[in-house]
Amino acid sequence: MIEIELSKGKNIIVGCFYRTPGSNIDLFNDHLGNMLQKLKGCKRICICGDFNIDILKHSSHNYTQNFLDITFSAGMFPVIDKPTRITESSQTLIDHIFTNELCTQLHGGILINDISDHLPIFCIYQYDEI
Repeated sequence: MIEIELSKGKNIIVGCFYRTPGSNIDLFNDHLGNMLQKLKGCKRICICGDFNIDILKHSSHNYTQNFLDITFSAGMFPVIDKPTRITESSQTLIDHIFTNELCTQLHGGILINDISDHLPIFCIYQYDEI
């Protein structure tokens, strides 16, 4: 995680995460929840990465719902809402950008590119006070 200092307003904390497929989701959720609770309310936060947690399955997978509950309770909301890994047999949303900065001019999306089996994601913030 890095902190970007701004001359005006709150600084921005940016973090990039990778959770190995098949690793312990409960342990990951515990660490993520603890970190987000420490940062909650005092900073602008943007976390992104390959979490390997398909939030399209939140209603049928308890671990995924717990992951979303943790992010929502910390005031973090997803920027990407479409599948980021598409195969012939599945579509999953496992690459995420979460932010607590919803009042700002914000543009996020997915790039169509075959450089990887995951589609690249992005988020652009527009701040007048930088």
